[in-house]
Amino acid sequence: MRPIDLILKSLEGNIEPDEQQLLESWLRNPAHSALFEDIKQNWQSRPTPTPRAEQAYENLARRLGLSDTPLYREIDLPERAFETQPSRTRFTRSVLQWAAVFVGVLVLAAGGYFFLFREPDLTYQTGYAEIRTFLLPDSTVVTLNANSTLTLSGNWEERENRHVSLDGEAFFEVKEQLRQADMPPTATETNGGFKKFIVSTGNLQVEVIGTAFNVNSRRRETKVTLNSGAIRLKLRENDREILMKPGDFVEVAPENEPIIKKGVDVASFSTWKEGQIHLQGSTIPELQALLHDNYGIRIEFEAPETLSEVRLRGTFPAENPDLLLKAIADVTQTQQVTEDNRTYYKQKDKPK
Repeated sequence: MRPIDLILKSLEGNIEPDEQQLLESWLRNPAHSALFEDIKQNWQSRPTPTPRAEQAYENLARRLGLSDTPLYREIDLPERAFETQPSRTRFTRSVLQWAAVFVGVLVLAAGGYFFLFREPDLTYQTGYAEIRTFLLPDSTVVTLNANSTLTLSGNWEERENRHVSLDGEAFFEVKEQLRQADMPPTATETNGGFKKFIVSTGNLQVEVIGTAFNVNSRRRETKVTLNSGAIRLKLRENDREILMKPGDFVEVAPENEPIIKKGVDVASFSTWKEGQIHLQGSTIPELQALLHDNYGIRIEFEAPETLSEVRLRGTFPAENPDLLLKAIADVTQTQQVTEDNRTYYKQKDKPK
């Protein structure tokens, strides 16, 4: 259902609970929320229809290819809507219909057409300490690590390429998909007519056709490992392109040269899919970031300056961060104190 339909149903007072959830998801975008408030305010006003308004709509509709779209939709408000708002009982249904006309012309003229007549974005999310696997509309399988969000733009399958945005960490098993007959590949493409699958993070794009790879995008850094197939990275900062082959690892951070490694153990970067935390010599700052990003747990140390050489190796169950917290106490030789989702490591008292 299009956002414009959800908005009208909400204003009419007959929106269903599942439709309300869709609308609330769409309204999380600040631009959408501002547009909704504009419509709501005009809905509550009392516009006077004029021939000029009709002509403005017809001219705009012709430019947008909507010449067959009616000027207003029929609105059948329930009688109880008038009973609960006595100050508006003198409003006739025809006036409310013209209010819809006024709003429609106002929104279209303001450029709101794009937001209202496209399908809502699809959002897949996980909470702290939660790992979930999703099947996307094109049969691509995506596993989201804890505290991660994947967003698909509206009308996703109808677009030239399959574009998603990632905040967090995810493992992708991309399904190849042929372009539609009316979407031939461009002259510069050599992908055999397949639609690209593009993952956008804060500082790069990952372009693929069909392959398996892991993307970790947190704290303005993006790390990509390629398990199979081939992918192209496009860096936003300088438009540089990096071609990756299976076994490659690339780390991109603002204002730094990309770190590129060949022949890494790519499976170790996605053990979280199997419910494991695999550490290969993680530093204290890396452990602090891991616990905060995946579990919302903050850890602090009484004397962090003494721990610069500490490294932690091992495999821990993802569902039980307490074991990792205890291991940190052991490797740093500190005493663990936990209060209100905050863990503090203080120096152990020296024996007398």
